[in-house]
Amino acid sequence: MSDPETIRRAAERDPEAIAELLAVAREYTDADKCESLQLAVNRDPAESKQALLELLSGWNEHVFPQLEPADSTLAERDAEAKRELVKSLRPEQVVERLAPGIQWVPGPEIDRAVLFPAYTPRPWVYMSEYKRVKIFCPPITLDRERSPGDPAELVRIYKALGDESRLKLLKRLQEGPISLTDAAKEVGLAKSTTHHHLAILRQAGFVLIQEGDDTYTLRPDMRPEPGALLKQYLGT
Repeated sequence: MSDPETIRRAAERDPEAIAELLAVAREYTDADKCESLQLAVNRDPAESKQALLELLSGWNEHVFPQLEPADSTLAERDAEAKRELVKSLRPEQVVERLAPGIQWVPGPEIDRAVLFPAYTPRPWVYMSEYKRVKIFCPPITLDRERSPGDPAELVRIYKALGDESRLKLLKRLQEGPISLTDAAKEVGLAKSTTHHHLAILRQAGFVLIQEGDDTYTLRPDMRPEPGALLKQYLGT
C-alpha cells in the first residue's frame, strides 16, 4: 500500500505521486475502481472535500441509523469486557486474539496500538495509521458470545468451505504463501472478489495474513475441525 507521504502529495496533485498511487492501486483493486481513484485525485481539492462531506453526511443521516445496534452501550461494554485481555497479553497477541487471522508485528515506527471495537463492518477488521499510532477496528463480539448449543461457528466454517473458489485457494495455500495478485490469477477472479474469498477463509480460521503485507498463508494450527465441531453440536 502507498505510504502516507505519497498519499498527501497525490492529494496536492503532484503528478509523480499520483502515478505512484495509481500503480499501487492497480495491484490491489479493479480497473473501474482505479478509474474512480484517478478522477478523485485529479479533481479540485475543494470540490472533493465538499463531495466527501455531503457523502458522509448522507451516510450519517440515512445509512448508519439502520445499521446501529439497538443497545447504544454495546461498544462500551464490549471494550470493557476486553480490557483484562489487553492488560495480560502483548499488543501483537491482543491483535491476533481480537482480529482473527491478522498477524501484526510492531515496528520501530509505531509507538502504540489502539483498538476501537466496531459494529457495522463486522466480521471485517479495519486497519489504519495516524502518525505513530496503529489503529485496529475489530468486530464487537459481546452480543455474539457462543453458548454450547450455538451453531454460529459451524455456519461460519461450513460457509467458508462451501465454495469451489475458496476450496481452490485452500488447496493452493497448502503449497505455500501466495500474494493477492497471484491468488486472483489462480482462481481466475478479480482481485476484489478474491480478497473477499480470502477474508471469509481468514474469519473462519483457515488463513493468516500479516498486516502490512498482501501475502496469505495457511494457518499452521488449522483451528477449525468441521467434523469434530459437527459431532459436538449434534451431541454424537
